[in-house]
Amino acid sequence: LKTEKKAFLIWAISLTVTLLLFLFMYPSILKEKQAYEKILAVYPKEVLEAFAIELDTLLSFHGYLCYVYGYLLLALVIYSMRLGLTAIGKEISRNTSEFLFTKPVKRSRVLLEKGLADFFLMGLLTFFLLLAALFMENLYAEERNPGITFLIVFSAFFLQMLFYSLGLLIGIMKRKVRFFSS
Repeated sequence: LKTEKKAFLIWAISLTVTLLLFLFMYPSILKEKQAYEKILAVYPKEVLEAFAIELDTLLSFHGYLCYVYGYLLLALVIYSMRLGLTAIGKEISRNTSEFLFTKPVKRSRVLLEKGLADFFLMGLLTFFLLLAALFMENLYAEERNPGITFLIVFSAFFLQMLFYSLGLLIGIMKRKVRFFSS
């Protein structure tokens, strides 16, 4: 956890601020409802149905949160993949793995503890994003439903775990991970 503290703070602050900035734009987007109706009136009904575009859903707070969160998912997946790739790579490149494995601790325990620490970091990052989303929901949502906000934000956690696992697998198979370690 000590080695990831600085990188975690950078990622947590930047993603939380990004979410807040996106959600601060929600009232101005809501004011432009008539402009969106004019734009969508040009498209045939079949196109709108094919892409599941429903203006009332998109302009609701939770619909807009889903739209915005799609962009944050990309950053969350990159962070998770980075954690997975560097979990073992840092130990090998710094030669601390040799020291760790000389101690009377099983390798599986070392990997488990590193995995739990990364799991904690991803959960904490998701929690910060949830707090930001709930704060903005209290400010702007017509209908407050924290359960839906919780489901939207924490759905990303499963995707984070998937990409963390993929990064860990790649990091274990490839001995030297040479890109971003911070």
